[in-house]
Amino acid sequence: MHVRFCVVPSPYAEEIAQIAREFAAMDTNARRVVVAGEDDYPEEEVAVAIANVANPGAVVLTQAGDVYGVLDVDDARNGGIIDLSFAKARIA
Repeated sequence: MHVRFCVVPSPYAEEIAQIAREFAAMDTNARRVVVAGEDDYPEEEVAVAIANVANPGAVVLTQAGDVYGVLDVDDARNGGIIDLSFAKARIA
């Protein structure tokens, strides 16, 4: 299973997905980026996770599919935070 970086729809979604894909490419066996509209985008899990978050940018799911964390737009646009989120979610 992959750690999934689920990009939340926003004006920055395309930029966030592009940055996240660069970090997902470092380990394609364990990291995956999904965006709204894709067949395996976990809409229900994302909706619940972002319900009380101001300006959400992404939801990070563990390999088991549990919510590891929610990143606001600013954090979701930061490559270092993306890479760290992938790594921590994988061992969670």
